[in-house]
Amino acid sequence: MPDDPSIKPAVQPDSRSVDRDEALLADLTAPPPLEEVREFYEYWTQRREKLPIYRHAERKEAEQMAARWKERLTVAEREKYGPGLLDQLLEALGVRWRPNRRRIIFGLSLLVILVIVVVVLIIAAFVLSPTLRELVLNSGGGGGG
Repeated sequence: MPDDPSIKPAVQPDSRSVDRDEALLADLTAPPPLEEVREFYEYWTQRREKLPIYRHAERKEAEQMAARWKERLTVAEREKYGPGLLDQLLEALGVRWRPNRRRIIFGLSLLVILVIVVVVLIIAAFVLSPTLRELVLNSGGGGGG
């Protein structure tokens, strides 16, 4: 019966040793410093780049480790420098959703492609259609008289 108050432990824990144990535990469970995290991320990134293509398992491991250390680097930078400008803006607006950079880049890429296609179609229609060209050129100027 460990919860029985009549049973006393043979050795009472010293409050100093408990404090040291808690400090040691906090130190062991604390995230590594930013510089160390950055070094590990760079190591795994460079390792993946240096490995030959035929070493699939090693390259995959390096890629996965680089992704893990990238996440840790982001957390460490946020802890040291605080939230980024985008995070602060979203927080000020009350937005809890955080955008995914890949989705943003993908969306912007689609938008650029769409704009280019529309511009090309307008130019093609203008060049290929004499009626449209004449209509645009004649509507630009004269107030009629």
